[in-house]
Amino acid sequence: NGGTLFYVSNRDQKDYAATVANMQQLGFPNVSDKTVRLNTDSSNKQARFDAIKNAGYNVVLYVGDNLNDFGGATWHQGNQTRRDFVNLNHQQFGTQFIVLPNPLYGDWESGMAENYNKLTPEQQLSVRESRLQSWNGK
Repeated sequence: NGGTLFYVSNRDQKDYAATVANMQQLGFPNVSDKTVRLNTDSSNKQARFDAIKNAGYNVVLYVGDNLNDFGGATWHQGNQTRRDFVNLNHQQFGTQFIVLPNPLYGDWESGMAENYNKLTPEQQLSVRESRLQSWNGK
């Protein structure tokens, strides 16, 4: 049936040439001006997803390391809203939404408290210590 692979990233548009060169060097398929959509004005990817759909494409699969990679419903939202999104869309995970692990960062952290990113490092540490639970192996 064919299909077109699009790359929607929050890398800055100013880094477009380097991003495309890296992707081509690594062998990513179908890398072009049409298929690589970088951040031009907002880290909310919904407008870029909508532009792809409005161009007549039927999006059948989203792949990403962040809930924001699956639409704009969770963008800048707290963890309860993010949890609600997952619960509402749980059947799409593994079929339409493919989650890649990312051990380096994630928007989940800023969702732990209102205005989390405006807190001091000490306050952020306190929030993390109060909210995160380590796995007990069971």
